[in-house]
Amino acid sequence: MPVAVILVRSGVFPTSPSQPHTGVSINLLEIYRAFFERSCDSITAFAAALHTIYDRRGFRVMSSRVSISCKLSTSNNTDP
Repeated sequence: MPVAVILVRSGVFPTSPSQPHTGVSINLLEIYRAFFERSCDSITAFAAALHTIYDRRGFRVMSSRVSISCKLSTSNNTDP
């Protein structure tokens, strides 16, 4: 029986179909999928991340039309 099949039957998803050296818990993948289904789309997340980076560097958004619907972090955060 192939190693990949044994891993899947054991609850681990192989990172390679042949000769897998690493695997990811299928339970963790289910959690990730549920999170992904409920999170903002990637372009909105990217825009929010850029907004945060520019805000931390002292730049302010000049247009009132700009709306960040997926807030990744607060602008008060002092992390680099």
